[in-house]
Amino acid sequence: MKKQLILSPFLCILIFSFLRPAYGQELFSTRYNITHITMDNGLLHNFIDDIYKDSQGFLWIATGGGGLSRYDGYEFIHYNTNTSPVKLKSNFPRNICEDNFGRLWITSEGGVDILNLKTLQQESLKDVDNKIYPFFKQSAIHAIKDSQGNIWLCSGTNIQKITFDKQGEIARVYTLTSIPITIQAITLSDVDNDGNIWAGIGNRIYKLYTASNASIEAVPVSPLFEAEGGILINTFCLKENEVWIGTNKGLFRYNRNKEIVKIYEYQKENPRSISQNYITDLAVTQDKQLLVSTLKGINIYNPITDDFEQITQEAKSQHSQLSSNFINCIRVDNEIIWIGSETGGINKITPRKLVVRNYMHNKDNPSSLSQNLVNAIYEDPTGNLWVGTVEGGLNRKTGKNDQFSHYTTDSPAYLCHNSVSAITSDENNRLWVGTWGYGITLLDLNDSSFKKIKDISSDTSPVNFVGSLCYDSINKGMWIGTNPGIYFYDILTDQLHQPFDAEVVSKIHGSLGAIIDSKGYLWMGSMEGVFIIDLHSRNENQFLYRHLRYKLNNPESGLIEKISCFYLSADSSLWIGSNGYGIYKYELDENEKGYFTAYTTEHGLINNNVRGLLEDEQGRLWISTNNGLSCFEPTVKRFTNYTREDGLAGNQFYWNAYCRSHSGTLYFGGDKWPHGHRNQSPRNNILAL
Repeated sequence: MKKQLILSPFLCILIFSFLRPAYGQELFSTRYNITHITMDNGLLHNFIDDIYKDSQGFLWIATGGGGLSRYDGYEFIHYNTNTSPVKLKSNFPRNICEDNFGRLWITSEGGVDILNLKTLQQESLKDVDNKIYPFFKQSAIHAIKDSQGNIWLCSGTNIQKITFDKQGEIARVYTLTSIPITIQAITLSDVDNDGNIWAGIGNRIYKLYTASNASIEAVPVSPLFEAEGGILINTFCLKENEVWIGTNKGLFRYNRNKEIVKIYEYQKENPRSISQNYITDLAVTQDKQLLVSTLKGINIYNPITDDFEQITQEAKSQHSQLSSNFINCIRVDNEIIWIGSETGGINKITPRKLVVRNYMHNKDNPSSLSQNLVNAIYEDPTGNLWVGTVEGGLNRKTGKNDQFSHYTTDSPAYLCHNSVSAITSDENNRLWVGTWGYGITLLDLNDSSFKKIKDISSDTSPVNFVGSLCYDSINKGMWIGTNPGIYFYDILTDQLHQPFDAEVVSKIHGSLGAIIDSKGYLWMGSMEGVFIIDLHSRNENQFLYRHLRYKLNNPESGLIEKISCFYLSADSSLWIGSNGYGIYKYELDENEKGYFTAYTTEHGLINNNVRGLLEDEQGRLWISTNNGLSCFEPTVKRFTNYTREDGLAGNQFYWNAYCRSHSGTLYFGGDKWPHGHRNQSPRNNILAL
C-alpha cells in the first residue's frame, strides 16, 4: 500500500521544566534543525528555483536543468522533456502555482505547462478569443494566484490577468503590454490581498488594476520607490502592515502608514547585519518571524534588536548548517520551512520536538559538570541535585543555579572512590554515595560542607562495586545491589547482612535498579533477571524472595532477562526497563495474579536497550535508551521518539542516570561523543526536561 503523504509538521511535545525565553531573544538555530535533501536522496538536480505545496499536500520542486519533481515525503516522481505521457516544455521550470480548479501552472523558458493534479495529465486551456494561447508558448517567468482566484502570468513582454468561469474555463484575459524591461527582472505578489497585485518591474514598484477594455493599468505604489538605476526588485512580503522588499542591493522595509523606508545592508564588521545584499526571497513563519534568503545564507530578523541572526553553511553545529549558501527560495509549510538552493538541493528546517537543557563538561568552566560518563543522578530532600560520574567524582547543583560543586577523594568530601555509580539518602538525612570500585561513602546532608560520616568499604568488602541503593523504611536499612550479590545494611546496628543463602548471593551478577512497590516488595534488577523481596518477611535478617530469571512475559523462551531500571507511576503502576527486551508493565489479573505486558521497538519504542524510566506530570513515561529517548503515552499506547536532531546532546544514555526532581524536572544522564572523533573518550552530559 502506498505510504500517505506526511509533509505536515510533527505533533510536537514540549516539556517545560523552566521558563522558556521569548522567541525574540532565543536564537532560531536553537529551536530548529536543518536536514538536507539532495540528488543523493532522489532529487533530479541540486539547483532549486521554486518550491510549492499543492492542495493535496504534495511538494513540487522546480529544478534548474532536471525538470519538475513531486515529493510525498518519501519518494519523488519526476517530470521533464523526456517523461511520458507528461512532457514538459523545458527542463528549467521557474515557478509553480495552483489555480482553484486543481491545476498546476508551471512557467519556464519554453512557456507554460498546465497539469491537472487529479489526473496528472496536461491540459490545454483556451479563451473565447484565443488571446491567451500565444502567451503559453512564450518564455514565462512568473505565475501567481491572487486572493480572488485569478491567475497572473508574466510571459514574453506582457503581464496577463486570467479570470475563470465556474467550470474553470478561461472567462477573460487582461493584458499589460510592452513591459520596459527584460522579463527576468519581474516579481508579482498580491501584497494587499485584494486581487490587485504589486509588480516589481526593474527598479520600480507598481500596483496593477484592470480596466473595462481588458487592459491592465500600472500605478506606482509610492514615490519612495523611484529607485536608482541598477536596483532590481526580486520579492515582496507583507508582515504586520509593513512591506518588506528584497532587491539586489539590500532589504527595504516600507511602512505604509508613515511613508517611511528603511534599508538593511551587509556590514562587514557586524555579524548581526544581513549576510549579503542580494535578496532572493522573503517569507514569514507561523510565529511571525521574517526569513530573508540571500546568496550567502538565510537571515532571521529580530524585531527587538532590529538586526539579524545569520544561518549559513559555515554554522558550528551540523544540525544548523545549510547545504549551500546560495539560496533561491523559501517555502513556509506550517511549522516546516523548505529552503531551495543553487548547489545543495533542499534544506528542510523543522522545529525541534523537545525543549531541553543540556549540562555538559566544559574544560574552560571550573563550575561545569565534571568530566566522563554520568552514572547516577539523585535529588536529596532539600533540593540539591547530586550527579555521580565515572572517575569524575560527585557533583552538586543547587536550585536554579547551573553551577556544579565537585566532591572527590580529595577534600572536602574524601569519597572512597571517584567512580560514583549509585546515590540515595536515608531518613537520618545522610547521603549514601555508592562507588564502582571501593564501596560506599556516607555524607552529612545537615552539614553545609557535607562532611564525611563514614565509609562502608575495605579491600575485602563485598559491597565494593555498587550498582543500586534503595532505602527500606520498613526495616530501617539500606539495600545494596552489587557485583556480585544483594546485601542488606541494618542502619540501627551498623551491620551488613546477606539476606539470602550465601550461595544464592554469590550468583547474583550485575545488580542494577531497585524500587519498593506499594505492597512492600523490593524489586531489584540484575543481569540475570529480577529479584522480588518481601520486606515484611524478615526473620533473623533473612528475607523471602522470588527470582524471575527468564524473559518476563515469556519465561518459556529460556531467554535470560536483564533488568536495568524501575519506576512506580502516580497510579501505582510498576514499569520495568530491560537491557534488550524493551519495557514491561506489571499488572494484576482478576485473580490478583501478576503478569507482564511488554512494549518494544515493534510497538514504537526507539530502542530495546533501556537505561532509565521516569514519569512526567501528564502521566507520560519517558524512556532513555542506548540510542535515543522515547515518550510513551499509556492511555493510547503510543510512542514519540527523540534523537540528537530534536535537541539531545547525544543519543546514548547511561546506567542509573535518571531522576525526577520535586519540581517535576526530568533528568537523564549519558555521554556525548565529540563530533567526528569516535576514537576519543566520551564526554558526559545531563539532559533536563
